[in-house]
Amino acid sequence: MNEASNKNEILFRKDYFAALESADEISKLTSQVNKLTAKVAGLSHYGKLQGAALQFKSGLEAIKQSGQMLNEIALADREQASLRGMKELSLLCHNRLMEIPHQIKLAKRAYSDDVVRYKSAANELVKKGFIENQIALILVDTPKPPDEQAHYMTIIKPLEEEQAKIEAFVADFPRYDQSLLADTQFEGWQPEKVADFDAAATALGQ
Repeated sequence: MNEASNKNEILFRKDYFAALESADEISKLTSQVNKLTAKVAGLSHYGKLQGAALQFKSGLEAIKQSGQMLNEIALADREQASLRGMKELSLLCHNRLMEIPHQIKLAKRAYSDDVVRYKSAANELVKKGFIENQIALILVDTPKPPDEQAHYMTIIKPLEEEQAKIEAFVADFPRYDQSLLADTQFEGWQPEKVADFDAAATALGQ
């Protein structure tokens, strides 16, 4: 994984756990709001304070409801993240991310070697007076490599695209949206316990 993607994942994790911590704090605040609301309700019996007290109580109730909603969402996200931790798939993706740069390096080196080998053999035949068509027939076991752009589009670019998709999946913590892995070797991946996976997927859709 490249440095930028790694930083994004770290930031996302920090934001996620900060949100959970905030939800816990709001839950505590809700308890205090409940107590304060009861006290304000008592003040509402006084004529001079009635309007302001009722308005303040309404504001406290809105805070309470928002806090409860946030807390419920955070707890649901935490539960779903646990269900879909996908530790196995995440590990496979990390391993693949370590393989791809090496594959790209080897592919580039192999292409460079093929070009040098072909040019060397072709130049020797040119010196002997052979023309291009004859050279192609003689070097049938050493075919002319494609141009650099064609090699990039057919070999290197697919690897780079696969790398980008896997990096996006790994960075998508805690959701781990598998649609991000489309057209990679992990598309449609399922763990050994398929029933657990299906249950988790159903929970996410609810």
